Amino acid sequence: MKSNLKLGIIIFISLLIPLGIQTFFKNQSAIEGSIFMHMFWIFANFLFLSTIDELFAEYSKLTRLKSLKINSLNYIVKILVYVIFLIFLNLYIVRTMYLPEHKLLTTVTNPAVVALILLIFLVNLLSGLFENKEESKETNVYTFSNKNSFRTGRDTFNVAGGTYADGFVLGNLVLPYSSIKSIYTDKENRLVIKGKKEDGNYRISIDSEKTISFFKNLLNKAISDSKIDSKIVKTR
Repeated sequence: MKSNLKLGIIIFISLLIPLGIQTFFKNQSAIEGSIFMHMFWIFANFLFLSTIDELFAEYSKLTRLKSLKINSLNYIVKILVYVIFLIFLNLYIVRTMYLPEHKLLTTVTNPAVVALILLIFLVNLLSGLFENKEESKETNVYTFSNKNSFRTGRDTFNVAGGTYADGFVLGNLVLPYSSIKSIYTDKENRLVIKGKKEDGNYRISIDSEKTISFFKNLLNKAISDSKIDSKIVKTR
């Protein structure tokens, strides 16, 4: 019920922005093909707002964890880039359809601004490797790999994750210490974490050396603090 309400609000806002602006400029003629442009406008707003809502929900879930220690900048910038691009898109369409000679809108919607936004987006993607979830009925399977789709990011500049009072954080995944059943290195030198949470069994596979090294440091600290039993760890 809650998800349906949220979807309804996103659709309403996606429609409200173009229709509201169209009403404001009702006495001013729009460009040719404005019907198609409005359809694109509504659809683009929906995609961006849906993505922003999803990213915010994921980060909000993490911020509620006690004694959270992660690099928040990577998560925040990811959200802000989509917000800025949403604003840019709406300003660009307003300028294109209704105010082609407006100096301020022309300045803030020029190609250099787009290039800057995309550069920030690219750098942020290279600053943290996030999980890719694979479809499975019995076990939730996650992979952290630089071979996954580029949308899951890369750990070229930084690693996305950390700890909280009762466990680890990897990307957007929350792993309570008590949920972990085994940690080992497989034949292909991937770090594998197996366990069980409220939503079922999980299996996490990491093949990026930087993320593996980062997690092992967290793991060694957890073992030394007696939060993880060293007997369930078999890594090399």
